[in-house]
Amino acid sequence: MLFPSNRAPRMAEQWKPRMPYPYEEMRIHSKKGLLYGVFWHAPNARGTVLYSHGNGENIEISQKFVTQFIDRGYNVLMWDYPGYGLSTDALAGQENLLAEAESVYQWLSTRKNTGNIVFYGFSLGSGFAVYLASRHPGHKLLLEAAYDSLTSVAQDHYPMFPATLILKYQMPSVEWIKGIPSKIYMVHGTEDRVIPIDHPKALAKAAPNARLIMIKGLGHNGLSYTTQYAKWLTNALDDSG
Repeated sequence: MLFPSNRAPRMAEQWKPRMPYPYEEMRIHSKKGLLYGVFWHAPNARGTVLYSHGNGENIEISQKFVTQFIDRGYNVLMWDYPGYGLSTDALAGQENLLAEAESVYQWLSTRKNTGNIVFYGFSLGSGFAVYLASRHPGHKLLLEAAYDSLTSVAQDHYPMFPATLILKYQMPSVEWIKGIPSKIYMVHGTEDRVIPIDHPKALAKAAPNARLIMIKGLGHNGLSYTTQYAKWLTNALDDSG
Protein backbone atom coordinates (compact mmCIF):
# COMPACT_ATOMS: atom_id res chain seq x y z
CA MET A 1 0.00 0.00 0.00
CA LEU A 2 3.03 2.27 0.00
CA PHE A 3 2.61 4.94 -2.64
CA PRO A 4 3.78 5.26 -5.34
CA SER A 5 3.69 1.58 -6.20
CA ASN A 6 6.77 0.11 -7.87
CA ARG A 7 4.25 -2.02 -9.74
CA ALA A 8 2.42 0.96 -11.25
CA PRO A 9 1.93 -0.23 -14.82
CA ARG A 10 2.61 1.97 -17.83
CA MET A 11 0.56 1.76 -21.01
CA ALA A 12 1.62 1.70 -24.66
CA GLU A 13 1.56 5.14 -26.31
CA GLN A 14 -0.94 3.89 -28.90
CA TRP A 15 -3.30 2.48 -26.24
CA LYS A 16 -7.03 3.13 -26.68
CA PRO A 17 -9.98 2.18 -24.44
CA ARG A 18 -11.71 -1.10 -25.28
CA MET A 19 -15.05 -0.43 -23.56
CA PRO A 20 -17.94 -0.10 -26.08
CA TYR A 21 -18.97 3.44 -25.14
CA PRO A 22 -18.30 6.85 -26.70
CA TYR A 23 -15.37 8.56 -25.03
CA GLU A 24 -12.98 11.47 -25.13
CA GLU A 25 -9.44 11.60 -23.84
CA MET A 26 -8.32 13.99 -21.14
CA ARG A 27 -4.84 15.36 -21.73
CA ILE A 28 -3.71 18.00 -19.27
CA HIS A 29 -0.28 19.31 -20.19
CA SER A 30 2.03 21.14 -17.80
CA LYS A 31 5.73 21.83 -17.41
CA LYS A 32 5.98 18.54 -15.52
CA GLY A 33 4.43 16.43 -18.26
CA LEU A 34 1.07 14.90 -19.17
CA LEU A 35 -1.86 13.98 -16.95
CA TYR A 36 -4.03 11.48 -18.81
CA GLY A 37 -7.60 10.30 -18.39
CA VAL A 38 -10.57 8.86 -20.29
CA PHE A 39 -14.09 10.28 -20.13
CA TRP A 40 -16.76 7.74 -21.14
CA HIS A 41 -20.25 9.00 -22.02
CA ALA A 42 -23.53 7.38 -21.01
CA PRO A 43 -26.69 8.03 -23.06
CA ASN A 44 -28.91 10.63 -21.34
CA ALA A 45 -26.51 10.74 -18.40
CA ARG A 46 -27.86 11.94 -15.08
CA GLY A 47 -24.42 12.57 -13.64
CA THR A 48 -20.71 11.85 -13.90
CA VAL A 49 -18.50 9.68 -11.71
CA LEU A 50 -14.96 10.95 -11.20
CA TYR A 51 -13.20 7.65 -10.47
CA SER A 52 -9.83 7.47 -8.69
CA HIS A 53 -8.35 3.97 -8.90
CA GLY A 54 -6.17 1.89 -6.60
CA ASN A 55 -2.43 1.55 -6.23
CA GLY A 56 -0.64 -0.61 -8.81
CA GLU A 57 -3.51 -0.04 -11.27
CA ASN A 58 -4.14 2.15 -14.27
CA ILE A 59 -7.01 2.99 -16.60
CA GLU A 60 -6.36 -0.06 -18.77
CA ILE A 61 -6.92 -2.30 -15.74
CA SER A 62 -9.71 -0.27 -14.12
CA GLN A 63 -11.83 0.33 -17.23
CA LYS A 64 -13.65 -2.95 -16.58
CA PHE A 65 -15.59 -1.11 -13.85
CA VAL A 66 -16.98 1.50 -16.24
CA THR A 67 -20.03 -0.58 -17.19
CA GLN A 68 -21.45 -0.61 -13.65
CA PHE A 69 -21.74 3.19 -13.79
CA ILE A 70 -22.86 3.48 -17.43
CA ASP A 71 -25.64 0.96 -16.75
CA ARG A 72 -26.86 3.20 -13.92
CA GLY A 73 -26.93 6.29 -16.12
CA TYR A 74 -23.59 7.88 -15.25
CA ASN A 75 -20.69 9.08 -17.33
CA VAL A 76 -17.27 8.06 -16.00
CA LEU A 77 -13.97 9.91 -15.93
CA MET A 78 -10.96 7.79 -14.90
CA TRP A 79 -7.52 9.34 -14.54
CA ASP A 80 -4.01 8.03 -14.01
CA TYR A 81 -1.70 9.37 -11.32
CA PRO A 82 1.72 10.74 -12.35
CA GLY A 83 3.87 7.84 -13.55
CA TYR A 84 0.85 5.55 -14.01
CA GLY A 85 -0.65 4.56 -17.37
CA LEU A 86 0.02 7.32 -19.89
CA SER A 87 0.50 10.05 -17.29
CA THR A 88 4.09 11.28 -17.30
CA ASP A 89 4.12 14.00 -14.65
CA ALA A 90 6.84 13.54 -12.05
CA LEU A 91 5.69 12.76 -8.52
CA ALA A 92 6.73 15.72 -6.41
CA GLY A 93 5.11 15.40 -3.00
CA GLN A 94 1.58 15.29 -1.66
CA GLU A 95 0.76 18.96 -2.24
CA ASN A 96 1.58 18.73 -5.94
CA LEU A 97 -0.24 15.42 -6.29
CA LEU A 98 -3.41 16.87 -4.76
CA ALA A 99 -3.10 19.80 -7.16
CA GLU A 100 -3.12 17.24 -9.99
CA ALA A 101 -6.39 15.80 -8.64
CA GLU A 102 -7.85 19.30 -8.51
CA SER A 103 -6.85 19.91 -12.13
CA VAL A 104 -8.75 16.77 -13.15
CA TYR A 105 -11.88 18.08 -11.40
CA GLN A 106 -11.48 21.47 -13.07
CA TRP A 107 -11.12 19.80 -16.49
CA LEU A 108 -14.29 17.81 -15.87
CA SER A 109 -16.12 20.96 -14.79
CA THR A 110 -15.59 22.44 -18.26
CA ARG A 111 -17.28 19.55 -20.10
CA LYS A 112 -20.89 19.69 -21.23
CA ASN A 113 -23.71 17.51 -19.93
CA THR A 114 -21.85 16.20 -16.90
CA GLY A 115 -24.81 16.56 -14.54
CA ASN A 116 -23.93 16.28 -10.89
CA ILE A 117 -20.38 15.05 -10.27
CA VAL A 118 -19.91 12.06 -7.96
CA PHE A 119 -16.50 11.50 -6.35
CA TYR A 120 -15.62 7.79 -6.25
CA GLY A 121 -12.42 6.37 -4.79
CA PHE A 122 -11.16 2.81 -4.54
CA SER A 123 -8.37 1.98 -2.06
CA LEU A 124 -5.55 4.49 -2.67
CA GLY A 125 -7.96 6.56 -4.76
CA SER A 126 -10.31 7.03 -1.81
CA GLY A 127 -7.97 9.70 -0.45
CA PHE A 128 -8.24 11.75 -3.65
CA ALA A 129 -12.02 11.41 -3.63
CA VAL A 130 -12.26 12.56 0.01
CA TYR A 131 -9.91 15.47 -0.66
CA LEU A 132 -11.91 16.67 -3.66
CA ALA A 133 -15.22 16.30 -1.82
CA SER A 134 -13.83 18.41 1.03
CA ARG A 135 -12.92 21.16 -1.44
CA HIS A 136 -16.14 21.03 -3.45
CA PRO A 137 -19.16 20.56 -1.15
CA GLY A 138 -22.46 19.32 -2.49
CA HIS A 139 -21.23 16.29 -4.43
CA LYS A 140 -21.83 12.68 -3.47
CA LEU A 141 -18.87 10.74 -2.12
CA LEU A 142 -18.57 6.97 -2.61
CA LEU A 143 -15.67 5.08 -1.07
CA GLU A 144 -14.67 1.46 -1.68
CA ALA A 145 -11.99 -0.11 0.54
CA ALA A 146 -11.06 3.27 2.01
CA TYR A 147 -8.47 4.21 4.66
CA ASP A 148 -8.30 6.84 7.37
CA SER A 149 -4.76 7.81 6.35
CA LEU A 150 -1.89 6.14 4.53
CA THR A 151 0.23 6.82 7.60
CA SER A 152 -2.08 4.73 9.75
CA VAL A 153 -2.20 1.87 7.24
CA ALA A 154 1.59 1.90 6.87
CA GLN A 155 2.00 1.72 10.63
CA ASP A 156 -0.05 -1.51 10.60
CA HIS A 157 2.21 -3.07 8.00
CA TYR A 158 5.52 -1.68 9.29
CA PRO A 159 5.03 -1.26 13.05
CA MET A 160 8.76 -1.16 13.79
CA PHE A 161 9.24 2.11 11.83
CA PRO A 162 7.62 5.54 12.34
CA ALA A 163 5.14 5.75 9.47
CA THR A 164 5.63 9.49 9.13
CA LEU A 165 9.24 8.81 8.12
CA ILE A 166 8.52 6.15 5.50
CA LEU A 167 5.61 7.94 3.84
CA LYS A 168 5.92 11.07 1.76
CA TYR A 169 2.21 10.87 1.03
CA GLN A 170 0.26 10.76 4.29
CA MET A 171 -3.18 11.40 2.73
CA PRO A 172 -5.05 12.23 5.97
CA SER A 173 -8.58 11.43 4.80
CA VAL A 174 -9.75 11.29 8.40
CA GLU A 175 -9.06 15.03 8.69
CA TRP A 176 -10.45 16.04 5.29
CA ILE A 177 -13.68 14.11 5.75
CA LYS A 178 -14.73 16.07 8.84
CA GLY A 179 -15.77 19.08 6.79
CA ILE A 180 -17.86 17.27 4.18
CA PRO A 181 -21.57 18.16 4.63
CA SER A 182 -23.06 15.70 2.12
CA LYS A 183 -23.81 12.01 2.63
CA ILE A 184 -20.88 9.63 2.39
CA TYR A 185 -21.34 6.05 1.21
CA MET A 186 -18.69 3.48 2.17
CA VAL A 187 -18.26 -0.23 1.44
CA HIS A 188 -15.54 -2.57 2.75
CA GLY A 189 -14.75 -6.27 3.02
CA THR A 190 -14.56 -7.77 6.51
CA GLU A 191 -11.48 -9.82 5.56
CA ASP A 192 -9.49 -6.99 3.98
CA ARG A 193 -5.83 -7.47 4.90
CA VAL A 194 -4.48 -4.56 2.86
CA ILE A 195 -6.65 -2.00 4.63
CA PRO A 196 -8.01 -3.73 7.76
CA ILE A 197 -11.51 -2.80 8.89
CA ASP A 198 -10.33 -0.58 11.75
CA HIS A 199 -9.32 2.02 9.16
CA PRO A 200 -12.67 2.52 7.40
CA LYS A 201 -14.36 2.41 10.80
CA ALA A 202 -12.14 5.26 12.00
CA LEU A 203 -12.88 7.19 8.82
CA ALA A 204 -16.64 6.69 9.16
CA LYS A 205 -16.52 7.70 12.81
CA ALA A 206 -14.97 11.04 11.86
CA ALA A 207 -17.94 11.89 9.62
CA PRO A 208 -21.40 11.74 11.26
CA ASN A 209 -23.06 11.58 7.83
CA ALA A 210 -21.07 8.53 6.67
CA ARG A 211 -22.62 5.08 6.35
CA LEU A 212 -20.31 2.08 6.20
CA ILE A 213 -21.52 -1.23 4.71
CA MET A 214 -19.42 -4.30 5.48
CA ILE A 215 -19.46 -7.29 3.11
CA LYS A 216 -18.76 -10.49 5.04
CA GLY A 217 -15.98 -12.77 3.91
CA LEU A 218 -14.56 -10.44 1.25
CA GLY A 219 -11.04 -9.08 1.13
CA HIS A 220 -9.56 -5.99 -0.50
CA ASN A 221 -10.55 -6.89 -4.06
CA GLY A 222 -13.67 -8.40 -5.57
CA LEU A 223 -16.33 -6.34 -3.77
CA SER A 224 -17.78 -5.07 -7.05
CA TYR A 225 -18.64 -8.61 -8.19
CA THR A 226 -21.08 -9.21 -5.33
CA THR A 227 -24.83 -8.62 -5.12
CA GLN A 228 -24.26 -6.67 -1.88
CA TYR A 229 -22.01 -4.23 -3.70
CA ALA A 230 -24.47 -3.87 -6.59
CA LYS A 231 -27.23 -2.98 -4.15
CA TRP A 232 -24.95 -0.56 -2.29
CA LEU A 233 -23.94 1.19 -5.51
CA THR A 234 -27.50 1.47 -6.81
CA ASN A 235 -28.77 2.86 -3.51
CA ALA A 236 -25.90 5.34 -3.25
CA LEU A 237 -26.34 6.69 -6.78
CA ASP A 238 -30.14 6.78 -6.53
CA ASP A 239 -30.30 8.40 -3.09
CA SER A 240 -31.51 11.96 -3.52
CA GLY A 241 -31.18 12.87 0.15
